[in-house]
Amino acid sequence: MGQVIRKYEDDGYPDKHKALRIGPTLESEKNHCKTLLQFWDSIPVDSAGPAACDRYHSWRNDQGFRHGLGNRQVDRELNTLNNACRWAARSELIKLNPLAQRPKYQRSSEIKHCRDFMPQNADELHAAAAILFEHMHSVVLGFQMLFEAYTGLRTSEALRLGEEEFGETTEDGRFLKVWRCKNQHAINPYCNSHAGLQELLKAHAEWKAAAFPNSRSFFPSHCGGPVGKGALAHALRRVEKKLPRRVRPHGLRAFYVLVRRSQGASDEQIAFELGHSSNGACIRSTYGGVPESWRAGGGPNMSWLPTRKPAWAKPQENGWKFEVEEANPISRRSKRGVPTDANALKGLAGKC
Repeated sequence: MGQVIRKYEDDGYPDKHKALRIGPTLESEKNHCKTLLQFWDSIPVDSAGPAACDRYHSWRNDQGFRHGLGNRQVDRELNTLNNACRWAARSELIKLNPLAQRPKYQRSSEIKHCRDFMPQNADELHAAAAILFEHMHSVVLGFQMLFEAYTGLRTSEALRLGEEEFGETTEDGRFLKVWRCKNQHAINPYCNSHAGLQELLKAHAEWKAAAFPNSRSFFPSHCGGPVGKGALAHALRRVEKKLPRRVRPHGLRAFYVLVRRSQGASDEQIAFELGHSSNGACIRSTYGGVPESWRAGGGPNMSWLPTRKPAWAKPQENGWKFEVEEANPISRRSKRGVPTDANALKGLAGKC
């Protein structure tokens, strides 16, 4: 099995279409292979069946996982092993894929769907984002949160805004140029520049001109460079008790789907807007069904903007100026004994 895994690594982690993986998916496959080799390296292919998977599951859980996370992680790693075996079979290194009938360990009761972590309307979205707008170092995360909700972009896609032409509007002003992962850029490299997104872009431009006039990053960190890919998720967990409901970054994509469905857009149209090639099938399987009346134009036509002031209203009224605080409750950096003065922060550039 070690030969199988190394064959997959040496050939660039190809997918079922023989295309080389890129971005976060590639990084996951690389990390999974490193872990898999620790257990599977010397196991003969003929012995790599369900029983060996059970032993791997026990071995991984002995390493310690928080409740429920171990089963999901093992399933992801075994999926990578299945990818490697499938490629080895196609390359005639082995005759059959021994992982084709592998067991799955995450029960349906353990699965939390993205729609379980989405705001139910624009008021809830902006109420949650407003907490991030209360502190100067987390304003950027408030903007990131709203951008993901208003475009349906994944976090990895949103953080590419500001690179090359990504984040620029088309000449007619109707679309925003974006990057998409999972080889979906060719399907639709644009996002609709609806009324809510236009207001967000105006506020974002004002804030960036005031707070980071020389930064090339779309979502600049006070430590230098762009914010980290896990920063928003960590911030939402830390302020969870203040939120109207639990919100996670992947729930923001579900919010986009909810609003577009309420406006009468078909699942096929939404799939195209998100860069999917599934013609709506993935939308239905991931985000559930839609009331029949909504299909006929009877949806509530939800707004992108809240009925009250937007999340950025207070700092905008203050000219994007904040009082200097000793500790930001949304950031635990000061509690970890890390200096927060300007000179010390220079040394942290690129680590946030």
